[in-house]
Amino acid sequence: MFPKLLQPNGTEDFIISDKIVQIPKCTTRFKKWEGVELKETFGNKPVIDMDGNPMFAELAIMNRFIQSGWNAIWVEVYAKARNPIYLSTWDFEKRYKDQAPSAFQEKILLEMLSEIAKLNNNSYGGCWDVLGWIGNQVLIVESKRLKKDRVQKTQNRWLEAGLKYGLKPENFMVVHWDFQ
Repeated sequence: MFPKLLQPNGTEDFIISDKIVQIPKCTTRFKKWEGVELKETFGNKPVIDMDGNPMFAELAIMNRFIQSGWNAIWVEVYAKARNPIYLSTWDFEKRYKDQAPSAFQEKILLEMLSEIAKLNNNSYGGCWDVLGWIGNQVLIVESKRLKKDRVQKTQNRWLEAGLKYGLKPENFMVVHWDFQ
């Protein structure tokens, strides 16, 4: 089961232990932010217009989960490979270090991420971007801008650790996105 607004329309191949693992892939388009100039864009990340609100792709994907009736959070590990921060908003007036983390308290999901990190050489490095859940269904999403981004080796290792943990390929999705 996938969120209504993030349905797979293909698969992406990953090499895990010399075997091809097919991960669901969703390709989508977002409206580009053309409103007021924003001060703090986390190193010039592209900004999306989601219903008149500026946000990064990770938050737009998180919002598509929520609009589909799921719960979701942005898992950000930039410069914090040991301890991620969980974000549900971004204040474009504040730098990364001053962003207000979400009060994400889903114990079973925090434990799952911690166990995956242990299997990933005790590191959250490469952790995928968005964690979505509904009931006992979990979906971990990696956001990639079409023709601008590619999966990094650390992200491949995170997927491998997640599979070792016991998650299935259908618990992961790559969302390829671009502007309309």
